[in-house]
Amino acid sequence: MQKNKYGFCLLVLVLCMQTAMAQVYKAGDKLEAMVGNSWKPVTVVKAVAGKPNFYEVKSITTNNNRGAAVTSITVSKTNLRPMKQNPDEVAKTVVPESDIHLGRYELYSGIPTMYIGHIIMMAGGKYKVAFDTDENNYAQGTYAFHPETNTIEWISGMFKNNNWGGKLVTRTGSGFRIEFNKASYADSN
Repeated sequence: MQKNKYGFCLLVLVLCMQTAMAQVYKAGDKLEAMVGNSWKPVTVVKAVAGKPNFYEVKSITTNNNRGAAVTSITVSKTNLRPMKQNPDEVAKTVVPESDIHLGRYELYSGIPTMYIGHIIMMAGGKYKVAFDTDENNYAQGTYAFHPETNTIEWISGMFKNNNWGGKLVTRTGSGFRIEFNKASYADSN
């Protein structure tokens, strides 16, 4: 009887391991990846063609000097795991629009700093950018705000194409600022 009990447990363990090894991830899956010496949250972009068990994932990193940056890396399936979340973290993933200051931000860049246009952050994860005063001449895009890091991920549009970061900073007594990099930022009152 004892021998059968262990045999059954071993069979269940082998089946569980095969199921875990056969796990296939799809674009948009939220996971954790071993990057360097630590687990970091990532989003699956796609499976790597011609390389079974490898995935291209994107990770958001923040740097105090440059804001946030989206990094794409290729990771082996053995270095991926489901994201560990507790109920409080899951609740934080729903972002109320009040968490990001919506409206017009004046855009500045360069050293010395000069005005180069404006951005309008809109509800629903959309933004518009203009480099002149023509209110009908906007480049448009989409974004996602990550309140846990106060970072903005540019999903499409000019800021995505130029690989700009985005760190939302509340300035005492003078409104809000989005820091893109060392020399570029946008202010709103």
